[in-house]
Amino acid sequence: MKTALDLNLIWQGLFVLMVTIFITAMPEMAFATDTSGDDSYGIGYVMCNAVGFFFGNAGKGLGTIAIAVIGVGALFGKVSWGLATIVGVGIGIIFGSRSIFKAMSGYSSC
Repeated sequence: MKTALDLNLIWQGLFVLMVTIFITAMPEMAFATDTSGDDSYGIGYVMCNAVGFFFGNAGKGLGTIAIAVIGVGALFGKVSWGLATIVGVGIGIIFGSRSIFKAMSGYSSC
């Protein structure tokens, strides 16, 4: 007679086997690419969506809030001016990265 622990291990093994078979039978899921040729499901599409977030209205709003919070903190003496400068330069680099990438590679980004 099987114990409850043995049956649990058998069910877990069957579950792992089923998931493995399912993933290997679906190459789109296994390789995160679309076999039709367009890159609408690939990792590049996901990264371009992340870039769109940073350069869209949400990213600009977050950058503005970060500058305001660091500036107020620096004025009240809670944040050093060096840290405020570093945050400002970092945000400038993030929003200027498209221009930097295009200047270095000659290609336009997403």
